[in-house]
Amino acid sequence: MMADRASCRRLEDDCAEGPDAIDEWSIVGGKIYVNRLKDVKTETSVYSLDGKPAGTVDYDGIGSASRVGGRTTDRYGYFLFQSFIMPPTLYRLDTVTGKRDVFFQTKIPFDSSQYEIRQVFFKSKDGARIPCSSPERRA
Repeated sequence: MMADRASCRRLEDDCAEGPDAIDEWSIVGGKIYVNRLKDVKTETSVYSLDGKPAGTVDYDGIGSASRVGGRTTDRYGYFLFQSFIMPPTLYRLDTVTGKRDVFFQTKIPFDSSQYEIRQVFFKSKDGARIPCSSPERRA
């Protein structure tokens, strides 16, 4: 779907404003998917076409996700998720139930279940809160 200025303005007006800037957005299956970058990780909010909150997309830990791709009328959308310990993985998202399944995952000789990503925050000299993520072996 090609976005024009009017639809972008409507998206800004209809979807709840928050402290984190909108990174990407899409309309799939009659819902609006809005990606924001919060504390160096992707968070995706879901809205109905009239801008009412309709949930979130859950991810497997701290990482980066692409926008949900698909047609505006399709039931299923697709997105890519990856992290320091997880290779790029393509998911299929059911826009009706919110259920997601692995559609394709890059095979690598690495057991990510042995690791986790820990997020910590530091305070800068000017008092700003700085997020930092680091992969660590599970205890």
